Amino acid sequence: MFMDERYVAGAWMRRSDECPWMDGMSQALGCAGATDHIGEIWHTDMEPPFDIAADLDTPVSAYLKLRSLNPRFLLESVEGGLRLARYSFLGFGDSVDIWFDQDGFQCGDGRVENPANQAEYLDLLRAALQNVPRLDPVIEGLPFCGGLVGVSGYDVVRLFENLPNAGVSQKDIPYAAFTAPSSLLVFDHLTRRVALLHHGSDAERQSLREQVMRLLRGPVPARNESVHVSGATPSMTEEQYS
Repeated sequence: MFMDERYVAGAWMRRSDECPWMDGMSQALGCAGATDHIGEIWHTDMEPPFDIAADLDTPVSAYLKLRSLNPRFLLESVEGGLRLARYSFLGFGDSVDIWFDQDGFQCGDGRVENPANQAEYLDLLRAALQNVPRLDPVIEGLPFCGGLVGVSGYDVVRLFENLPNAGVSQKDIPYAAFTAPSSLLVFDHLTRRVALLHHGSDAERQSLREQVMRLLRGPVPARNESVHVSGATPSMTEEQYS
């Protein structure tokens, strides 16, 4: 069909010299013209900050394609238990990390003694929030625009309530862990557009935007590393279990 070969929102275009009607069509749409090579993405102008087309990707495929940029998390939610929420958030790049375990509370390169109660724990998190990357541009109405993303484990409740300490800490598993990335992709599922928020100059953001767009146009990279699964190790004997 006529429209199938020039889907403006983000599909494939033919060369203008192979399809003479392309020049007239692009002028009518106010675009610069067709692409030079078959298979390149051709988009109409999009208003920033949602100026990256996402009609050919899902947040999950984008997470996989941006592996070279160190993706940190993917936040997606469901409204009312049935509907996908309007926005999804993909954090990536350099980050400020928090690690709270039996050896102390670490934020970035600094480590302090473990908090003794609820007030101390919340004060440490508030202090950490003052040092997280500030992402631009600011978009009003977004439910999330940067900050700490992570989890507090079940044992953190002991800082809030007086409970018996009957459990045994598991090695290498923290009480809590958070991260604050320097870059964030915001997926708008209504418009199928993506905004890039970044901690840095506008020139840095524009350069990163071009890199993100190139990676999104490519394939999902193959995973070549081998996966090793250790054998099951019992934590108690049969007598203890019974």
